[in-house]
Amino acid sequence: VSATGADEAVFQFDIDLAEFSLNEGFIFEVSGLFAANSNTKTLKLVVDGNTTVTNATTTAPNNDYFVARVTVLKANKYAMSNGYILLEGIAADTYGSMDVNLDWNSIITVSATANAATAITDIQIQAAYIQPLK
Repeated sequence: VSATGADEAVFQFDIDLAEFSLNEGFIFEVSGLFAANSNTKTLKLVVDGNTTVTNATTTAPNNDYFVARVTVLKANKYAMSNGYILLEGIAADTYGSMDVNLDWNSIITVSATANAATAITDIQIQAAYIQPLK
């Protein structure tokens, strides 16, 4: 994170949705660390402008490693997305499921967005990947 108090896309990928057929899609996953302090920290996984996953515990997730993941599948009308954030690998901080209206003949952007309210070192995203599901 390079600034405080605003959403910042730390990792960002473009995906060509035309490559996917019905019931195909992708997984987007990031992992990292929330710093050991009581500052407010927010992490979001954003798919084509839609926040699909965000942490429920924004006030003082303290010294917690996290994994945030969303799965997006092409359905008949919309995309189905399911996602979660795990703290310390075991405690589910949030879980979400939603329909996302995507143009499956376009290129979209997915991103891991961080908002460290106080210090740029409060959120460290260490790895990110996209996995196609075919």
